[in-house]
Amino acid sequence: MTAEKELKLLTFEEFETQFNLIQNPFTKDGLWDNCGFETFGEELEFVRAQPQNTIWTAIEENDSLFVVSGYRFVNRLYYLISQERVPDTIQYMITEFS
Repeated sequence: MTAEKELKLLTFEEFETQFNLIQNPFTKDGLWDNCGFETFGEELEFVRAQPQNTIWTAIEENDSLFVVSGYRFVNRLYYLISQERVPDTIQYMITEFS
């Protein structure tokens, strides 16, 4: 049985302050200032090869956009990869975008 993670909400500004995203090497004009990765093909293979605690998933639920730490499959729109690792005891959610 795994321990429950502490949920921490972040604004977009807080996220940008705490986490640096890597650029997508497969494109030059991709999502999120070229830091977004597609959900299929070689980009997905690249994402899945990264450490789990550096992957972030943009999801849509009830007509709202959220970005959550970790690899998610359901309702995924695209992925982000941070240079910094998310602690195993925390689940981040970005809910406010500028």
